[in-house]
Amino acid sequence: KNLARLEKLGLTIPTWLVIPENKLNSNLMNKEEIVFDSIFDSFSEVFGENYESKTYAVRSSGMDEDGSEFSFAGQFETYLHVPFTDLKNRVIDCWSSSQSERIKSYRLENGLKENTGIAVIIQEMVEAEVAGVAFGINPTTGIPNSKVINSVYGLGEGLVSGELNADTYSLVGNKVERQLVQKTHRFIHNTKQGGITKVE
Repeated sequence: KNLARLEKLGLTIPTWLVIPENKLNSNLMNKEEIVFDSIFDSFSEVFGENYESKTYAVRSSGMDEDGSEFSFAGQFETYLHVPFTDLKNRVIDCWSSSQSERIKSYRLENGLKENTGIAVIIQEMVEAEVAGVAFGINPTTGIPNSKVINSVYGLGEGLVSGELNADTYSLVGNKVERQLVQKTHRFIHNTKQGGITKVE
């Protein structure tokens, strides 16, 4: 929903598609593969004729993710720079993470009902010079009119994993405060070995 909203606002968004929760649940819980046949048959229409040479992000889109009270930040599995040949397995892994012990504990601790699965987003990867996470409400203070952006060099993996120091921009009303840190490393796509690598 938020990706569609950003596109409607005219922002440039890397090409994406979503595999709905109900399709994944009904197929994977019954050990069927119908969903993959129908989705991957349309790849050239969505991602272009050279879709097999591209890499993709595979990430969750949970119904109760990024909610008003609970974000599920870092709870579900995300995979970056996945080659087309590995997409099917990474989609299954991402979907399966919604039923991990970590998620069960998170739901139990926060009094949330059990959920059987999640939708999965497949999105074309781009080589990021800078990546960040924006919060519509300051996650530390909970003040509604306080916004926060954290950013790092390279891919966002260094930020969400906590391995890299991040710059912080806080916006309260019309006032912007900056907390800049020394940045020595970044995460990039390892074109030779695949996956991502931490470099200076």
